[in-house]
Amino acid sequence: MREILKKLSEAFGPSGYEDAVREAIENYIGADLPENCSVEKDRVGNIYFHVENKGKPRLMINAHMDEVGFMVTGITENGFLKFGCVGGMNPLVLGAKRVVSENGIKGVTVTKPIHLLSPEERKELPSVDSMCIDIGAESKEDAKKHVHVGDYFVFDSGYVEYGDGFIKCKALDDRHGCAIMCKLIDDIKAGARTEYDLWFAFTCREEVSYSSARCAAEYVKPDLALVIESKAVQDIYGVPEEKTGDFLAVIDKFERDRPEVCQEKLDAFGMKREDLVAFISNPPAGCSPRYDAVLAELRARGLDAYVKLDLSVVR
Repeated sequence: MREILKKLSEAFGPSGYEDAVREAIENYIGADLPENCSVEKDRVGNIYFHVENKGKPRLMINAHMDEVGFMVTGITENGFLKFGCVGGMNPLVLGAKRVVSENGIKGVTVTKPIHLLSPEERKELPSVDSMCIDIGAESKEDAKKHVHVGDYFVFDSGYVEYGDGFIKCKALDDRHGCAIMCKLIDDIKAGARTEYDLWFAFTCREEVSYSSARCAAEYVKPDLALVIESKAVQDIYGVPEEKTGDFLAVIDKFERDRPEVCQEKLDAFGMKREDLVAFISNPPAGCSPRYDAVLAELRARGLDAYVKLDLSVVR
């Protein structure tokens, strides 16, 4: 899985501009299709791999293709690029980061050095408005030879494997989800069987809205959906152990107002929501609430389509 993860991570694909990622995924999943499989696209840019199994419960597995990034909003007289964030990012971690544009223009995010800050400024958190991207231009005219207002930049962070199965790279949110789905599709092509009418949905623009995911839900109309997503690293120094670990959310939009519909959908999969939630919240003694344990429980409940998820290389 690491090979496709590396390729997808290194692709340029901020929200709304996922073309390179989409092309890489299409090329990967579109070859040597079995008779009951097809690749489809909708008008918003989502890609679907459909394993047709008529009459069976419809399961959609979803991950998003886009990544956070920056859009150039202005160019100063001395050649620095003002920018806005594409997607939610913490300004505390934006300073002194390498970035790159689609056409390979490299830069670094800069702000006023700390030794030049006034006592009042030092008490304030840095803001995006106080930052620029330095591409090494000497003037506004020089910068405009390479960059225009509206151009995208993304983090320029290489793919690195380190430690015991750890990976550092940009866009793990959510290219690792896309890579997992690609490997699941490999299993399907290799002859793995599923008891579901199975859809893999590679969606776009998640970092700025959920509109494309809503389009996917309307396109597929699944009985249940599994979203493979990333969240902030928590198993680090200073975080209590009980706050670490992987996360599985069980959600149904009908649950509050129409619980009978929620349970009807779960019944189609042989599931009881309260049992699954109880397992996740209070795992058996000696059992860590990590993906292997959760997936084992899902497998016991007949959700075979879930058990191929291999997160051993990403934590």
